[in-house]
Amino acid sequence: MGKRARSNSRVAAQRQSQPQQPTPVPTAASSQTTEARPASRPPTPRPQSTPQQTSTQTPSSSSSPPAAEPLHPPVDPEKLASAATTIQQRWRIHKAYKTLDDVCHRFEDVKRGFVYPSVIDFVKPSPPKSSDEMEVDSKGDGGIVSVRAVHPPSDFTEADQEEEEGSTKPKGKLAYTSTNYSLHQYADSLDKLLLALDAIESWGDAGVRKRRREEVKMVEHEAARVDWYWREAWSSYCQSQSS
Repeated sequence: MGKRARSNSRVAAQRQSQPQQPTPVPTAASSQTTEARPASRPPTPRPQSTPQQTSTQTPSSSSSPPAAEPLHPPVDPEKLASAATTIQQRWRIHKAYKTLDDVCHRFEDVKRGFVYPSVIDFVKPSPPKSSDEMEVDSKGDGGIVSVRAVHPPSDFTEADQEEEEGSTKPKGKLAYTSTNYSLHQYADSLDKLLLALDAIESWGDAGVRKRRREEVKMVEHEAARVDWYWREAWSSYCQSQSS
């Protein structure tokens, strides 16, 4: 007991002999630092972004807008049928003009490619019934007479065309020989062109009728020129035989 009391007194004496350190006083800077550093808080969870859903709300009947008019109003069936008829009519008229152009081009091609022959073969006539007239029998006697053309086709005029229709000159009969092949072919081509023009419908269009009439007149004039050409050759031959 005496030893423990002596040791306690030594410790107390040492503590008293050591200088006592002052207790630190908190300053304003330390308080600001303490306030600036608040206690750590757990992180706040971020709300997850979800796609915004557009809710379709049915407007009430009282606030509903008026119904929109249709983009294409209903078409009257009668107007529709009339428009279809008009389109079809115009297409037919257009086709008629195109056909007239085609026939005109064919006529120019045929006319350009034909050369009037200088010699024409005729069926040999039967003996004349009178001294001033020579006629050709329906069959002839089987002979061929080659006659030289004396009048060029350029001499043909509209007056000759009118005279040819009521002519009383002796009429010969063209023979079907190689000499007359181009002549027969040309006359046949002109006849086919006239048939093609006759088959063109005007569909009530005055322009189509006028154009067709002009084309028919030109083809008929050329056909009359061909007939006049070989008939004049035969008439000159008959006159030379009777003199």
